[in-house]
Order: sequence, then C-alpha cells, then structure tokens
Amino acid sequence: IDKLSVYGDRLAILVSAIGFGIFHGNFEQFFYATFIGFLFGYIYSKTGKIIYTIILHATMNFFGSALILLIENNEILMMIYSAIIFILWIIGVIVLVCEIVDNYEKFKLDRGVEAVGGAKIVLSAFVNPGAIVFFIVFAFEFVLVTLQTFGYLI
Repeated sequence: IDKLSVYGDRLAILVSAIGFGIFHGNFEQFFYATFIGFLFGYIYSKTGKIIYTIILHATMNFFGSALILLIENNEILMMIYSAIIFILWIIGVIVLVCEIVDNYEKFKLDRGVEAVGGAKIVLSAFVNPGAIVFFIVFAFEFVLVTLQTFGYLI
C-alpha cells in the first residue's frame, strides 16, 4: 500500500486486497480474504499503523482456526461460539457505519486513479516485474490448491 499510494488510495487498497485474497492460496478463501483485505487496506490507509491490521488478522486467525479446533467436538460450545461471532460481526458493522457517518470527511479517500490518469496508473501498478511474478506464482499455487481441494489432484 505504501508503494502504490502514490497512485491513489483506492488503487493501493484494491491491489493490496486482491493480493491478500490470492496470497491465501485457494478458491475457498479468496473471496472473503479479498473482502477482509479491503477492510485491512482501508484501516491501514487511514491510520498509517500496520499494528491494527496485524492484531485484527491474528484475532481472526485465532477465532477462525485455533479456537475452532479446540471446541469443534462440543456442540454446545460451537453454538455459543457461533452466536458470539455473529454478535461481534453485527457490532463491528454498526461501529464501522457509525464511524464513517460521524467522521465522513475524515474517511474520504483521495480520488486516486481518476485524478491521476487512469489506465497508465493501473498498468504501472499491475504490470511491473514484482507484481507480475507475484501474480504468476500465486495464481499457479491458487490453481493447484483449488484442484486438490476438489479432488482433481492428489
């Protein structure tokens, strides 16, 4: 995001979110990881502090995997866990919407690509050696893991 922010916050967040989705390496996680990547990118762009996204990501990983493994065989704990996660998501969405409404001017992103020059900026963000290698490697990994998930590869 720091390197791409010279082209505008919107493009930086978009590229970062797509990269975050691809980096998760499989089709099952791609879409929600990309959505979360948008949220993390937005938070980082507005605060400039990576620690907030690190804490959020670590918390999500703990609740989404480690804790599940500990309680997956207990139906009552799983129901309690599901209810708590649902309530936290609702609270999170309400807090986010309230923050954006209360501080609308502060939450505006710059015009980004539209203000700077459109297609040339997008090309320079996506068509450079680092981005090309990243997308090739992770696209290959993405396809392999997806094929394995659906049973086409052993």
